[in-house]
Amino acid sequence: MTGPVAIRHPFVSSKLDAEYKSAELTLSAELRNDSGAAAKGTLSAEVDGKQLKQPVELAAGETKVVRFDAATFPQLKLAAPKLWWPYTVGTPNLYTAKFSFVADGKASDSASIKLEFAK
Repeated sequence: MTGPVAIRHPFVSSKLDAEYKSAELTLSAELRNDSGAAAKGTLSAEVDGKQLKQPVELAAGETKVVRFDAATFPQLKLAAPKLWWPYTVGTPNLYTAKFSFVADGKASDSASIKLEFAK
């Protein structure tokens, strides 16, 4: 962390369709403004090469969970997701979700998390 807003508890939930041919993701992170002043910035997220952004305002000392869902961000609907398989059955594919918060043109914090699509 280098700025006043910290990213905590990054999380990704996935919902596979019944035939494992598509998935919908929801990404979320808790943002905490550790400063004594209000903070405005942009929370960015990236997964599977897809870039997502949304503006965020936090009061001094405020903590807020910010979400990116497939209803609001249709790029979170993935076709043909690569499934995670035990090595004896197939390839153990993993995705990485990256989060960053920028305020006043400066990086405040970043975080990442690994995720899998498993049967």
